[in-house]
Amino acid sequence: MRLILLSFIALCFCISVTAQERNISGKITAFNTYELSGVKITARKAKTEVLTNEQGNFQIKCKKNDALKIQADGFQTQVIKLSDDNVLKINLIYLNSGPAFKSAVEAKHITENDLEYAVENLMQENNDYSRYQNIFELIQAISPLAKVVNSDGFNRIYLTSQGPNTLAAGAHALLVLDGMITENISSVQPVQVASIKVITGADASMYGTRGGNGVIEIELKH
Repeated sequence: MRLILLSFIALCFCISVTAQERNISGKITAFNTYELSGVKITARKAKTEVLTNEQGNFQIKCKKNDALKIQADGFQTQVIKLSDDNVLKINLIYLNSGPAFKSAVEAKHITENDLEYAVENLMQENNDYSRYQNIFELIQAISPLAKVVNSDGFNRIYLTSQGPNTLAAGAHALLVLDGMITENISSVQPVQVASIKVITGADASMYGTRGGNGVIEIELKH
């Protein structure tokens, strides 16, 4: 009798565990066109991890109310809280910089030829920023180390942690909106942004001393 009871309890436990698990499948793309291989998908609660195949497909075991973390070199990391859908289509945002280009190609997420073509012709497909609450949240998603500090009535963005890099420049990044240097981008809504680029180091030298602490270039949709 005791053995039957223990077996029944074990069966109920297994059913309960199974009910809290789910299999999620999906496809990871970039520029809404190219399938990305070797992208790491991690289920935070289930502690499972998989990589996408050459067609960008994946399948992963998750907990019922899990969240997926999607990581690929050269692309913005995304965290997606699972809904009722068991099949996902996720388009990653390319970070659009020299290091990002090199990282994405070396990791074999995408071929060099495809990425070159996409950067030249498909950036509008890449840049859907409507899910961000404000422009500063978007910038911190593009550049996770960026800090936003209110100073003199403006939100200043700091890309470096060591203070000013030049005597003539403040510690905050230079903001360039549609080709014009500006002090304030608070009114810019993420949905308006066509492209955004964070430039640091030698690449920012085109702006002279004012670019010594990095530059954020923003182009709006017209």
